[in-house]
Order: sequence, then C-alpha cells, then structure tokens
Amino acid sequence: MTGGGRHLGRAVALRLAESGWDCLVAGPDETELTVTAKSTSASASTIAVCPRDVASPDGRHTLTSLAAGIAESIGLFVNVDPQEDPRTVSALSRWAIQRMSGAGGSVVNVGRGLAALTRELAVAAARWNVRVNTVAPGMIKTPEHDVSPEMAQLLCDATPLRRLGTPDDVAAVVEFLASDGAAFVTGAEWVVDGGWSVW
Repeated sequence: MTGGGRHLGRAVALRLAESGWDCLVAGPDETELTVTAKSTSASASTIAVCPRDVASPDGRHTLTSLAAGIAESIGLFVNVDPQEDPRTVSALSRWAIQRMSGAGGSVVNVGRGLAALTRELAVAAARWNVRVNTVAPGMIKTPEHDVSPEMAQLLCDATPLRRLGTPDDVAAVVEFLASDGAAFVTGAEWVVDGGWSVW
C-alpha cells in the first residue's frame, strides 16, 4: 500500500496486518514507514517497508521487486493518496491490476473525487476478477488536519453523527472492501463522513 507512513495510512496498514495481510507499505519517508512497521502487535502479520516515491515508474519498479519477495502475487493494493491526484491514482491502480490479472484481487483507493475513475477502472478490471473501490473520507481527525477546539465543535455540530471521524473509521471500511465479504462489490465510492454529505 501507499501512504502507510502517515496517520490515516498507518491506521489502514495496521488494521490490515491485524486481519492477516502481509503488508508492504510505500512512501518517500523511511522513518515514518519504519514507525508503522514497528507498531504492529505480536499477533499481527508483518509489515515491510518500501521507502520510494511510487508515483514514479522507478518507484513502482522497486515496489514490484520488493512485493515479489513477500508473496507470489498481489492480492490487495491500497492507495492512500494525500494529494488525491487522479493521474497518480490511475497509474498506480493500473499497475496493481496488471499484477493481479491472473488470480484476481482488490484495489482500494482512499481519496475524494475519484468516483468516475473508480467506475472506469472497475469495468476494465472485472474481466480478471479484480475489484476496484474507493473510500472517500470526510473530516478525519489527524495531526495533519488539526483544527482549533472551536472549529472542531462547529464541524461536529454540522455533522449528523456529531463527531469527527478517526483514521480507524476509514481503516475499517478499507478492511471490509479487502475482505471476501465484499466479493460482489466493485466500482463503488464508500463515503465515510459521518453523514456530512447528506445535507
């Protein structure tokens, strides 16, 4: 997965490791990735690190080589893209789909504004039994999105569930989309915003 060194991506990586996935987390900051890898419990699967910017072809080549040393094939690819750049998301998703095309799998992108791309990729990948879905977070409380207590209260008051989201709220949905329980789910955008978007 990408983005595994930051707070939201770290929560996703740890949740997947706890549910039995052997994970490879990629990103430009090796220190942050190492913190993620060392944060697992004794019962979790392992988390390896790939300190590369996988938005570039060279970075993806390194990711491919490291992934081959962990498993024969990629069964799940999660992209936590803080920039939410559709071009990068598309390139990474297509890279993952190509490496799953024999045995099937699941691609989960975390970001906003990816609904149309998700549908396009889902249709293209379905022939290989690869599912593609997106998790679209609302206001998630992390150090990167820290707000004053007054602003936090305003946001809570404007959200039907009356609270801000947590990284684990997002990680739980990613975990479901990666599971066999979502075997008939593809091309969908799962909005995790406490009801903000229903107004």
